[in-house]
Amino acid sequence: MGSDLLQQIEQDTLQFAISKASGRVHGFVIDNVFYIVWLDKEHNLYPMQRHGGLTYCDYPKDCYECLEDKYNSLKNKYDELSKEHEELFNEYCHLLDERVIHQLKFNMDMHKGS
Repeated sequence: MGSDLLQQIEQDTLQFAISKASGRVHGFVIDNVFYIVWLDKEHNLYPMQRHGGLTYCDYPKDCYECLEDKYNSLKNKYDELSKEHEELFNEYCHLLDERVIHQLKFNMDMHKGS
């Protein structure tokens, strides 16, 4: 998540402590109704700075981006395999040409000897 989006979410949330030993209650106030989202016994939702503070992450990709990544990965693999196929085919043709030439020379030598 970008910091702007996280800031917006923080403005819509509310937390309060029941007691120091019991942790915190986190939720959202919507139309004057408090909806509890998480009972945070270990104080993990908003970790203190001495415990690393908040960690900002990139937002998840949408379906299109996931499919585009998969497509690009498959296209790269296809390009690699196509290149390898072309190299092997050229090598095969070269070996085949040498064998055909060798066979033709052998046949010519056989006819000369007859």
